[in-house]
Amino acid sequence: MTSTVATRTGIAQIALSVLDGQRSHDWYAEGLGLLPAGTLQPTAELSAVQGIPDARVANLLWLVDANPFFQFEIFQYASPPVRPQLADRRACDLGYARFGVWVADLDATVERLRSLGTAPLTAPVGAAGARRVCVLDPDGIVVELMEDRVPTPDQAPSTRPEAPAAARSITVSVADIDAARRYYADAIGLVPVTDFALHTDEHEALWRLPRARANRSLLAGGDLWLELVQYTDPVGRPRPVDHRISDQGILNIAVAGRSVAAYEALRDRVVAGGYGVYEPIIRERIRVHYAHGPDGLSVEMSYFDEDLDAKQGFLPLAR
Repeated sequence: MTSTVATRTGIAQIALSVLDGQRSHDWYAEGLGLLPAGTLQPTAELSAVQGIPDARVANLLWLVDANPFFQFEIFQYASPPVRPQLADRRACDLGYARFGVWVADLDATVERLRSLGTAPLTAPVGAAGARRVCVLDPDGIVVELMEDRVPTPDQAPSTRPEAPAAARSITVSVADIDAARRYYADAIGLVPVTDFALHTDEHEALWRLPRARANRSLLAGGDLWLELVQYTDPVGRPRPVDHRISDQGILNIAVAGRSVAAYEALRDRVVAGGYGVYEPIIRERIRVHYAHGPDGLSVEMSYFDEDLDAKQGFLPLAR
């Protein structure tokens, strides 16, 4: 991975499947300070693109943060019905487990969230300037609020000083950490980092897993970290055999770049690695292709021409 704009790829999106798109959008905007970036009624045949039978979207909204090429994408499906997360789901259960967001003022953010009816799961932990605390969003997704910015080795400068928050990490609970590392590193192209740890066992209490034990592997994906966690105690339960990415929770991430060549190289690595792909969206200045790897982990592989950033939800709406 290089910092050259034309060839740089990285995590450019965290996608959520929610019960009420506007409710989630407003919670992230009002509570965390994310900036509205528009909405879209997808025209692509989503069933073929996402591998979901009879997929139709009722609402799709975007939010952006201080990262220069990143968005939160909020799906509210009309079909199939969004199945709620299991009531007894734990943070160790397999799949995309949680994500971390840096906030400029942790205490003020916590108070805003309290005013919205969202209380922290625990008291903050860590030294001043590096405190962490977790909350549940309206769909029960674990969001870690981080006082420290924890930049990646390939971090791009922020070009959006008006945004008081920035996505920093996405954590995946996996059954086989070596297989997951091959998927995300060798095929998806994220960069393993061995001289830094984003979390230790002591952080597990933040998401209600005190005394949990796990093996962890960290990869850099442009401006965000991807953390692989294989829990040894308690062992993560697999997702239901009929799991769909439209089920409530974190849907997937997108790894994107600014050149068709970078997108094609990514796609070719995934196919050569024997991982599954669905039908692509191919437009003159857009490519979107969903891959599915170990444990059914979905990654959107994308190319977006920078001239389309406003239309594709990578720029905040004019105020």
